Amino acid sequence: GASAPMRDLYGLLKAVAPTPMTVLVRGESGSGKEVVARTLHELSGRSGPLVVFDASVTDPEMVRNDLFGHVTGAFTGARGARDGAFRRAHGGTLFIDEIGELPLDLQPRLLRALESREVLPVGSDEPVKVDVRVVAATHRDLDAMVREQRFRADLFYRLSVLSVPVPPQRAIKADIPLLAASIARRQGLDCRLSGEALRALEDYHWPGNVRELRNVLERAAVLSRGRQIEPRDLCLAPVTGDAGDGPVPSAAVAAGLLAPGDAPAGLTAAELKTLERRMIEQALGRNGHNKAAAARELGISLSTLKRRVARYGL
Repeated sequence: GASAPMRDLYGLLKAVAPTPMTVLVRGESGSGKEVVARTLHELSGRSGPLVVFDASVTDPEMVRNDLFGHVTGAFTGARGARDGAFRRAHGGTLFIDEIGELPLDLQPRLLRALESREVLPVGSDEPVKVDVRVVAATHRDLDAMVREQRFRADLFYRLSVLSVPVPPQRAIKADIPLLAASIARRQGLDCRLSGEALRALEDYHWPGNVRELRNVLERAAVLSRGRQIEPRDLCLAPVTGDAGDGPVPSAAVAAGLLAPGDAPAGLTAAELKTLERRMIEQALGRNGHNKAAAARELGISLSTLKRRVARYGL
């Protein structure tokens, strides 16, 4: 992007990346918070890896184990030791995605780890030193959660030493041509957009942000069958005048919630099912076959995704 909000973001990232400062990345779902975290890591000069921990898709009973690890015999079935996300990120960056979903009872342990740079594996009495830079992200209003006592104030203040806002897609519509070209190149898509299609993308409200733009382009590349992409190939949900009936994200349309009668002209039921299966397979692949994460990306419920997975034998 080359818009003013993106240029401001680039300047902020370049300034903070080389420091050990803890960063809180804020933005709507699908706006690119993980890309920001990866950029901070790449520009940090740290030699260790970037480790991603998604608090929203981790079993609440296993969050402590996943973050801090365990020793052999710590619990039934613990036949070997496990490092956990903090120790795997030693020398590098730990990106904690959707920090607002972290269980309240585990937040003091995370705060202690941030303050002391030590972790206590499950079943151990000996803390382990870690050299980790922490970047956290959330789409939630943590300030409101603190006021409602659903998120600890001390952890919030420790995480938000520096807050980095990521602009939503609707605030950077001038960047859509650049984004579309970048997505097409990275995904290997044949996306020759007509002028009308490009204007339709720029006029759309993008409730799913950049993630939704990627899904729209992937679907349009299939529906256009090698020809120039027209507005009808984009299958964008119309903007309604009733604010109470929010538009259906087109990512949900791409994930099999489209009836054959709603499909673009000339698309058969069999072709629609093929498209549906492909979109689900790609979403699962991008998310390491984590169904909860794939469902969130596609904008559908986990139960709906599970039914589609069973239907197609994926």
